Amino acid sequence: MQYLLGVEVVEDPERKLEIDPLDRGSLIHEILELFISEQIEAGRAGPWTGRQRRRLVAIAEEAFARYEERGVTGRAIFWRRDRARILADLEQFAARDDGRPLATELAFDGVDYRLPDGRSVRFRGFIDRVDDTGPASARIVDYKTGSPRAYAGLSAADPHERGTHLQLGVYSTAARQRLNRRDIEAWYWFVTERGKFDRVGYPFTPEVQAEVGSAVMEIVDGISSGIFPGRPPVEPNYIYVDCWYCAPDGLSTGEVRRDWERKRTDPKLSRYVALAEPEAFDGDG
Repeated sequence: MQYLLGVEVVEDPERKLEIDPLDRGSLIHEILELFISEQIEAGRAGPWTGRQRRRLVAIAEEAFARYEERGVTGRAIFWRRDRARILADLEQFAARDDGRPLATELAFDGVDYRLPDGRSVRFRGFIDRVDDTGPASARIVDYKTGSPRAYAGLSAADPHERGTHLQLGVYSTAARQRLNRRDIEAWYWFVTERGKFDRVGYPFTPEVQAEVGSAVMEIVDGISSGIFPGRPPVEPNYIYVDCWYCAPDGLSTGEVRRDWERKRTDPKLSRYVALAEPEAFDGDG
């Protein structure tokens, strides 16, 4: 909708009572990107104490001022609370970070992901962070500021969770090609108290590469044949709208979900349904 059709959601900052979760995530990412880039330049490794921790707080204060000026932090009474929580999370991050950062916002373009049938899909993007773990190894870190609940089942045995989490596999491939490091492990790091600072991920083995590649292949084949249905979650999110394209009225994805459940019985969708909602074939969906 956004990238191909140019349809964008129009937001009114004046109506916001609290900072939007997406803005909050972007704010924390910006703070960590600048802080880690400075530590890379200085050749330092975590945990961050003393001068480094004070610098992290200073970077945060500067970022807070920019977001306040943009008018995206919500009402002052709520922003004071959220601001304090972000600072507390950053303090925890500084104490828990045990990595030696090698790169931050590592850009990649034209990275080929080999599929099980011999084809390749080309990707581009940015990796939040890469840590140095040895001469031939590295660790991918993708910061998350929300809840780890949706990632609880992610592991080497299930590295994409029904085709919904392809990021770590793609990032691992990109890091291999960009940095020429053979042994890669990739992790989502939930860098807030809400996420309990959990880390979820896996070593990027040949088996993981093939499993993620199979999911990518199913998605690519569907799109290339004109099959890319909207598939909202079973349980709608009433706390905030995480996908305005799925719920244009900002209320519920219930109607779109009913449309999907009607469409998914079409034989043309069988391969995608087998990937995304295999229980539908058992009569449970």
